[in-house]
Amino acid sequence: MSNSTVERDPFPITAAQLSGNFCETLFFGIYLVTCTFCIRTLLITGNGRERWRRPHEIRWMLTIIAFILFSICTFDTTLGLLHNFRAFIDSEDPEREFRNIADWINIARVSGSFVLRPSPGGRINQSQSVNQTIAMIIGDFVLVPYYPFMAFVFLRVAARYTDVGLSMDVDGGLSPHRSSFILVI
Repeated sequence: MSNSTVERDPFPITAAQLSGNFCETLFFGIYLVTCTFCIRTLLITGNGRERWRRPHEIRWMLTIIAFILFSICTFDTTLGLLHNFRAFIDSEDPEREFRNIADWINIARVSGSFVLRPSPGGRINQSQSVNQTIAMIIGDFVLVPYYPFMAFVFLRVAARYTDVGLSMDVDGGLSPHRSSFILVI
């Protein structure tokens, strides 16, 4: 078979792994900076004279969740670096190493498939890593109860300090209107 008849992949898996790992480590660096500010806010208090929070002042749920998300992100980035090291340094054929589904790194980085959306030809399967799935569940565990609570607090503060209330439209939506009284919830 001559080289002219063989089709080359425009974006081979080796290039995809290297570029993906580069972007992952770049964003991990940004995440480290924001995580530092997060931990500082959770563990240190005070404006002029800063001090460590006492154990009863620490928001333990948010601190534990922040630590778990940091651990998951660090583990995933480390697995990516280890995978590229094993493929390009230890292995003679990097493409075969990346396509080896029996390898524990590939199992850890890509779990099963889930149905993204139905199509006329069948299912479209999208792989998602175990780490991403766990981080998504934990993040949703924090954010789903948080947003309705914050909307309630925002409406309460807005109603208390302004004379703008909310009224129900004909189509069922909420619209602001000016009133002569202040709604306090």
